[in-house]
Amino acid sequence: MMAGRFSGKKKIYIFLLVLAGLMAFYGWIAWRDLHLDPDSIKKVVKEGPAIVVESLSMEKEVSGGIWHIHAERTERKSGLIAAEQITVTGKTSEGNRWRVIAPSGVFDEGSSDGVLYNPEGVTESETFTVSWEAPEAQWNSAKAEWIFPKGISADHTQGTLRGNYGRATEDGVFYVEKGAALTWRE
Repeated sequence: MMAGRFSGKKKIYIFLLVLAGLMAFYGWIAWRDLHLDPDSIKKVVKEGPAIVVESLSMEKEVSGGIWHIHAERTERKSGLIAAEQITVTGKTSEGNRWRVIAPSGVFDEGSSDGVLYNPEGVTESETFTVSWEAPEAQWNSAKAEWIFPKGISADHTQGTLRGNYGRATEDGVFYVEKGAALTWRE
């Protein structure tokens, strides 16, 4: 008969050694967790966990008008809301109507400001209809206007206006600055 490799005493010592190693490992993990940087903990608590919502719709009153925002997917993280497949429709207090679609955008949770990427829109009133598109449209909630920092192309029955920088008020007044080209139709 062959005896085992380890005697009873050696098995106990090996068991105690493995147990001591595990306790040291768990002790180190506990020490590390207890000594986390307070600033990083505050940052995680402030930012909160990421929250993903599918098919989100909301309604907001802006300057007496009603705006509807729908996004197929949104993710909230660090006070910002990233959205995909966005549709914005609105009717101002003067009766002007807006419809904007964009494949993506980012909104600031605290200020209601936002950026839409590659948006296309239609702005209508009793007397005009303007279709427009831009590489980027920033909503400035303090001024209640769209800003087009990378340019805009606006099309009306009477012509097309392209500019390197633009703004549009809720009333549907478009301003083009820093270079513009107008193609007039008769």
